[in-house]
Amino acid sequence: MKGITPTVTKTGNYLQSLTKEFGIDRSAVSMISDMLGPSENFDGLVSPGLAPG
Repeated sequence: MKGITPTVTKTGNYLQSLTKEFGIDRSAVSMISDMLGPSENFDGLVSPGLAPG
């Protein structure tokens, strides 16, 4: 993923960066993050199946 690294220290900033990277509404990213849990923020949340395309 270009421009996205797991070194972002604040989850909110990281989730916001995902909304910009993939053009997805922030509420959708937050909902998916909540469903998957924090252990998936840098793995399952950014899987290709969740990105529009």
